[in-house]
Amino acid sequence: MKKKIFSIVLAMCMVLSFVPQASFAAGETGSEPSVSAYAAKEQLTGTTFAPDSSGNATNIGKLVFGKNSSGSPQEWYILGKDSGVTGDNTIIFAASPIVTGQAFEGNATLIHADGSTNEKPAGGDYTYKIDNVTAVPGDVYLNHYGASPLHSKLQAIITDSSYFTQAEQGMMNATTVTTRDTRNNLDYTTTGKLYALAADGTGAAAIKAGSGNQIVLAKSKYWNEGTSFWLRSPCTGSVDSVFHDSCFALYANMNPDVPGDVYYFLVTGTYGVRPAGNLNLSSVLFASSATAASSDAVSGTITSGTAMTLRLDGSSKNIGAASYNATTGDIKAVKGGTSGDVSLVVQGNDGTNDWYYSKKITGTEIVKSSDIAAASATPASVDLAKCKIWLETTDTNGMIYAVGASATTTKFINSAAVTGIDAPAANTALDTKAACTTEGVSSTAPSITWTPGDTAAGYNTSYKASVTLTAADGYEFTDSATVTVNGVAASVTKNQNGTLTVTYTFPATAKDKLTSITAPDPITVANGTAYDEMNLPATVAIVTEGGTAASASVSWNTTAPASGSYDPDVLTEQKVTLNGTVTCPENIDSNGKDLTTTITITISAADTVKAPQANPAGGTYTSNQSVVLSSETEGAEIYYTTDGSEPSKSSTKYTAPIPVIGAEAQSVETMIKAIAVKDRMQDSSVGTFIYTIEIPDTTA
Repeated sequence: MKKKIFSIVLAMCMVLSFVPQASFAAGETGSEPSVSAYAAKEQLTGTTFAPDSSGNATNIGKLVFGKNSSGSPQEWYILGKDSGVTGDNTIIFAASPIVTGQAFEGNATLIHADGSTNEKPAGGDYTYKIDNVTAVPGDVYLNHYGASPLHSKLQAIITDSSYFTQAEQGMMNATTVTTRDTRNNLDYTTTGKLYALAADGTGAAAIKAGSGNQIVLAKSKYWNEGTSFWLRSPCTGSVDSVFHDSCFALYANMNPDVPGDVYYFLVTGTYGVRPAGNLNLSSVLFASSATAASSDAVSGTITSGTAMTLRLDGSSKNIGAASYNATTGDIKAVKGGTSGDVSLVVQGNDGTNDWYYSKKITGTEIVKSSDIAAASATPASVDLAKCKIWLETTDTNGMIYAVGASATTTKFINSAAVTGIDAPAANTALDTKAACTTEGVSSTAPSITWTPGDTAAGYNTSYKASVTLTAADGYEFTDSATVTVNGVAASVTKNQNGTLTVTYTFPATAKDKLTSITAPDPITVANGTAYDEMNLPATVAIVTEGGTAASASVSWNTTAPASGSYDPDVLTEQKVTLNGTVTCPENIDSNGKDLTTTITITISAADTVKAPQANPAGGTYTSNQSVVLSSETEGAEIYYTTDGSEPSKSSTKYTAPIPVIGAEAQSVETMIKAIAVKDRMQDSSVGTFIYTIEIPDTTA
């Protein structure tokens, strides 16, 4: 009971020691990550995690690899390279059972009626070597590891995808280990990707891993808590008068009520299985406990003892590239062509705690150390030179591939400001130089290309300025760099040679200005023409500063003439002057000018009707006459009088020849006055015709 209480107290102390401390000293930049939270391949394969001859190690590191029988991630201790396995590798030892409730030999009949030794026929995956010659023994004891269900179970786990994916299976090396056959007093070998550990005997003996049992594991470091688990070693010596030692195998004892560290038990007992294996690290870059972001940026402290995950070499996976400048505190991350998610991961230590920062990368991004420092669970300031930085992606098999960030002295330009471009002004020369004083831009007076390519700006025209910016040595524009022109955001294109082409469209230049209005020439129209039939001009000529317009529309005021008057019923000549209101074209500024003009119209007098003619003409006649009146104006009407009064339209209308009558032996005088009239014409002059009738006296 005392041992149980002590174990509980010890466990609580260990849990408390793993609680992360999230507070950081102001300005703390820390150091490189702890080796137990970030380990390079050389550390995984070297002596960094290898226990010494007494089974203790300076650094205890763990990996997450595969799953256990409950489907949870399986954690393994890292034990360093196995010299009996070729290539870059490390021995791993399960930090908890991968399987529980497993018998060493579950179907054995332990008690024989005659009390004979418990044996079973030889058979299994093992090999004997006697003087380098393979030997096949007869029967073996029930504690023979090579012929046991325990050994078979470990070999079955290797090909079971519920424990290891196909990719994980491919990363495991086979290890050949030697075990004693106490029945035949011979050593035999088994080869597999998982194997149970060995022990030299019971009591405080250490358990051993590796192809030559070269790795000793002290209980205080690697197996001092949890579930008891089987070893592969048989029990030696007479330990029981009934069952004999042929029925016993060794196990790592975690039961405080049973004395001893390594103990023996009947092979039919059920314990956990904590095997060892060997990882092929040829494709591995490093292992880390950091978590990669799947969407937004994440950060956190890494609890001491958190198992690491392998990151494989992703140089052929088109993940992208990352570089950092420790001086400026900038990280440039560029996602490659992979269809999978890519995350930037930064890992460091604040002097007390390991921490990480991660952000999903979708294109090209610049992450500043100040961004990392602003995140939760990170130091108040970050020194990128002391951090581990990489890009990673996870494939469909769950394997993580990474590419490390390279250090660079290049400073990244995220934004620039172009200034000093004179906005195009109408009828002035276009500016040819701009200014850019942004740090890292090589030219402080870049030239400008204008569209349209005028030398001087026109009126009411929009001009687009194009400026090329070049980064100075040691600087680079980011793909997402932004630029302002005269303080306004401009369009930016990053060229293949790394330069930026900046374009900005200026608002349209000022409108052309009205200088004067030219009044139209006077016009003459026929008598009686209505205003709307006079074809008054719809436009008038104008003069502008830039000469961009030659005419403008005009409307005429016919109801209130500027001078004179016009009565269509008046047949004599008339003169009238009209006011016109001018409307400038849209692109012309009236410039404060008077927008009125005038036009003078002469309305011609109506034609005069031809004067009447008489036939016969006036004169002295000796007989009565019949006078016919006519006018050369077609359609004219004639009015006449015979009493000497002036004819008018109220006089007698001529419809038939006029009789002129005399008297015999008398001289009779008749005066005919006539005018010709016609609508819309002036009356003719009065025609006067005097007839004298002198009829001779017939009585004489």
